[in-house]
Amino acid sequence: LTFCDVIVTFFFSLEGEVSYAVTLETVLSGHENWVYGLHWHPPIYKDGRLEQPLSLLSASMDKTMIIWTSDDESDVWLEQIRVGEVGGNTLGFYGCQFSPDGSMILAHAFHGALHLWRKNIFNVN
Repeated sequence: LTFCDVIVTFFFSLEGEVSYAVTLETVLSGHENWVYGLHWHPPIYKDGRLEQPLSLLSASMDKTMIIWTSDDESDVWLEQIRVGEVGGNTLGFYGCQFSPDGSMILAHAFHGALHLWRKNIFNVN
């Protein structure tokens, strides 16, 4: 299953006719079921400046969430991290959210549970 980011442009004429142009900007390929939630990484302060990381979180009924980032050289969106649930009788995730600093992600599961993941801040040697 792929998720497509589509740009729709509207063109209006003086006669009242409307034309539409649809442009495919990117394809996010990785989930194996419907994608129900998307969330952009929130802006963060870095060196005293507010920056917007190009990172997108997706939640799917395939019981996974994926963090996507844009590759600067190719402009292709790549899967960076995949988290989720293995086994069980759950049906997947309806929604997702980054924490304000981007260090944690939250998923709302089909059966009502909330799942929280956080970055590992410890160095493992």
